[in-house]
Amino acid sequence: AGIGVVAVGPQWGEGVTVALLDSGVLAHPSLHHLNVESLDLVGEEGGQAGPFAGHATAVASLLAGTAGGIQGVAPAIDLISIKVVDSFGVGDAFTLAAGIVLAVDSGAKVISMSLGTEVSTPILEDAVAYAVRQGVALVAAAGNDAGNVLYPAACEGVVAVGAVDADGNRESYSNGGEALDIMAPGAGIVAGWVADQNAVVSGTSAAVPFVSGA
Repeated sequence: AGIGVVAVGPQWGEGVTVALLDSGVLAHPSLHHLNVESLDLVGEEGGQAGPFAGHATAVASLLAGTAGGIQGVAPAIDLISIKVVDSFGVGDAFTLAAGIVLAVDSGAKVISMSLGTEVSTPILEDAVAYAVRQGVALVAAAGNDAGNVLYPAACEGVVAVGAVDADGNRESYSNGGEALDIMAPGAGIVAGWVADQNAVVSGTSAAVPFVSGA
């Protein structure tokens, strides 16, 4: 209500395909209404064993969830989940770049990336430029190091998202600087996790789906 929104409309996001580049969205009660297309560029052996396993599901629930006390911003989107990091949060620039290109070629109009790295690479910048040329909106996490904005958020054409608390104050860990574009809620937010569980999440990762959903 503080930003003038009374209630999320169930049709919000209808007709828009959003690609979520993350650890791979898992089945969760908050997402039962969604038709999720899942693509895996990691091929992780041993399933989802790491502490990062629920990360993509948490982000997806804030983007489009509708049950269990969770209300996403754009519940009517078509969601493509592209796994570019494993359940331990480990990935590489080549896989991320491939995920961006795959998202564009799969018809995504928005690419949501709750991830980042300190060093950019030409292949990542080329993938971002390709998406921008195709008119795709890219949104990425600024990072949680109290330093400079991470990549791909710092790349030209990507919306870099920082985190604020419920009072609109910047979270101390949230990266900033000239590359930061916008702030969104990122403190103590209830989101989906593995199995039927929910979790309380904080960070610029949590702030990203508010922006990509909007």
